Amino acid sequence: MNELQTDFIRQTVAEIETLAVKIQTENPSPEFLQEIFRKLHSIKGTAQVFGMNKVAELAHKLEDAAASEHFQTILPDGFAFLKKSLENEAFQIPDSFNQKLNGSQPKATPENAKLFEKIPHQFTAQLSESERSKLNSLLEHGNSLFVFEIGFEPPEFLEGFKGFRHNLEKKGEIVASLPCPKFSAESKIGFQIIFATTENINETIDSSPAEIVFQTPEDHFDRLEKLIARIVAHGNELAAKLVKRIDFQIHLDARTRSPKTLKLIFEILLHLVRNAVDHGIDKNGKVEISIKTIENKLILRVSDNGKGLDLSQIRAKAIEKNMIAENVDLSAEELKNFIFQPDFSTAETISEISGRGIGLDAVKNLVENANGKISVESVEKTGTAFEIFLPGII
Repeated sequence: MNELQTDFIRQTVAEIETLAVKIQTENPSPEFLQEIFRKLHSIKGTAQVFGMNKVAELAHKLEDAAASEHFQTILPDGFAFLKKSLENEAFQIPDSFNQKLNGSQPKATPENAKLFEKIPHQFTAQLSESERSKLNSLLEHGNSLFVFEIGFEPPEFLEGFKGFRHNLEKKGEIVASLPCPKFSAESKIGFQIIFATTENINETIDSSPAEIVFQTPEDHFDRLEKLIARIVAHGNELAAKLVKRIDFQIHLDARTRSPKTLKLIFEILLHLVRNAVDHGIDKNGKVEISIKTIENKLILRVSDNGKGLDLSQIRAKAIEKNMIAENVDLSAEELKNFIFQPDFSTAETISEISGRGIGLDAVKNLVENANGKISVESVEKTGTAFEIFLPGII
């Protein structure tokens, strides 16, 4: 065993011990689970480079377990067995734990393969199901996909690879780190990194020895029509759950190749369509989605012909939540603005769809963070329309 491998084992064991303590003493947050997921990514890739196949295979399965609903019953033991596998190459994982692990693995779905046709098979063949699912989701949300190859001289490997990953993670998400055998001929330790981002990464790559060996073609991102089709499909699924019939009408007079703009449009439309289906339409109705560009401004409009905003109900909810006093008179415009307040909802019960007062508050934050403006027009028993102006982001 060489010095590099010894250092890898020592550092990794210490990191696993820290994660094992945290997962048993803290309520795991989504951010902590992402930290676990990324760490297992790194362990798997580095173990493959050193030929530690049992370690790599276990880390691979624990990645999937971290993304499953069973993570709290699997990861504590998994970390313990991963540590033992690192310290003792002959260690055998108990059959009972292997059975538990296999039961937590996600099943492949047709949707997970939708966008993989544009990516060469050699870059996706080694991905776990959770990695494939994550990559598919990132692509559908407008991310650009890059595959890098990067090699390090052995003395510089640990610090170099750690620094490169750190710089990448500032710009996007590392989906997988895989060994890259071609660097062996140069006596280097090499990796192939699958990376998704909505940002410009030229500066990050130019300042490193990484080579881009694949990136999704530009036309992959000219996908407003597909994005809206997904929103409409989701709206129809939601309507079916609520036993409603909704006619979606689309008016599209805009184009964008910016993945960041596509992501922003997707998130805004998702909340507004869910709001229209759940709150706007009673049983049957129409929802119109309009996107157009005027000069360098993007204009989004989502309207419905439903019941409209009930201003008296909004006022009552604001009084109930101590946002205004009972004797305060407010204009219709001031009352309408309450729907954008955090934790404000007129829904009587909390469901998986609504009731937490998150959707319209999230839209307002998205729009304001993009230096845009949002307005709402509503007539009771006639309908509601949200209009959004986003400047200079095409």
